[in-house]
Amino acid sequence: AILWIEKREILGMRLGLLRVLALLKLLHHPEKKLAMIHIAGTNGKGSTVNYLSSLLQQSCSKVGTFISPHIQNYNERIKINGETISCNDLIIWVRKIKKLVDQASPNSALFSITPFEIITAIAFDYFYHKKVDVCVIEVGLGGLLDSTNVIYPILTGITTIGKDHEHILGKTLKEIAFQKAGIIKPKTPLVTGNISPKTFLVIEQQAIKNKAPIYKFKKDYNITYLGMQTWQECFNFKTKQITIKAIKTPLIGKYQPENAAMAIQLYYLFCQLKKFPFLEQNVFTGISKTQIPSRMQKLNSNPLIILDGAHNVHAIRKLVQTTIKQFSNYRISILFSALENKNVVSMLYQLLKIPKAHIYLTTFNHPNSIELVQKYLFIAPQRITKVFDWQDKLKDFLQQNQTQNCKDLLLITGSLYFASEVIHFFDI
Repeated sequence: AILWIEKREILGMRLGLLRVLALLKLLHHPEKKLAMIHIAGTNGKGSTVNYLSSLLQQSCSKVGTFISPHIQNYNERIKINGETISCNDLIIWVRKIKKLVDQASPNSALFSITPFEIITAIAFDYFYHKKVDVCVIEVGLGGLLDSTNVIYPILTGITTIGKDHEHILGKTLKEIAFQKAGIIKPKTPLVTGNISPKTFLVIEQQAIKNKAPIYKFKKDYNITYLGMQTWQECFNFKTKQITIKAIKTPLIGKYQPENAAMAIQLYYLFCQLKKFPFLEQNVFTGISKTQIPSRMQKLNSNPLIILDGAHNVHAIRKLVQTTIKQFSNYRISILFSALENKNVVSMLYQLLKIPKAHIYLTTFNHPNSIELVQKYLFIAPQRITKVFDWQDKLKDFLQQNQTQNCKDLLLITGSLYFASEVIHFFDI
């Protein structure tokens, strides 16, 4: 079943709503019958979606979550209460969709439907038939023309705006912000994350045009960062109405409390809309239970190995800040790989800001994985080394650094696709 979806990868990633709408029409528009919350943003949207899903599970019996990309298998993209869609159910839904696509005429929109559009439609139909109470939907790419943007959300959120997928979304932050702002709907409350004032203006203009109330970070809700305590980030959350102290998230990074705070604000608005009680204990439980693979994920303790799926300059910059702050007493090595269409040079320059860190540049099993060319090595010849077999490098690091209280850290980063292979290597 999955092979049929993957074979359609030759159609590539194409923005637009006509193809997915053609399929949803044949499915009798399940997306119109669901309560949905729509989340866009360059970075932080995956974490925010997972935080929000966990919070909603404290108040609702069935919460659907749609994310992308998956780390290890397609099933991960579609979840109810944190449980991935079963292989059996996925096969049933793929067969259902395949039958409709196979009947499409060559001139129809449905005939050239892409893999992401197929899995999006499957998620909506699956959630409808499983009678979920609410769904949290992560945008795939951009927002305005993303296939998830056919929904009628009760709330929307935009986490951050940074440069990524510029060849599709635009070269400037304003152009990218305009694409993200495409998810804003008439009179639908919008929560925004930590976005620069100039870029925020683009979003604000779209919100005003749509008469959508805005809840802005640092204005309508805010945090006080309390620091890292025993592999948890601690913070206070505050709005004009409420204050919640000493919330702890197991996701590491100074930016994670910001993602969690945005999810709390969305959860608060959801409780108001549904007239559910907003309980402090639900916030503590929902945030503390949130787990996401490849987000500052500890793969090994001694020696310390951390995996992070940062895959653009904005995310790498945040990762570097966290690493310098939290692991300054470690000897740091970095195992790095990325997709060729990313701004690899800028990502490497950011990583070199970690004092004395050595970068091992590698490639992995993906058609668009970076090539180990000299232009990357020339950036800092003394601090960047190419590695053809990253698995051997990992094995060497594990074997050579097993002394007690070892102060060596291997940071693995650059791509979620690379992260998937690393997780598979560790058999997690």
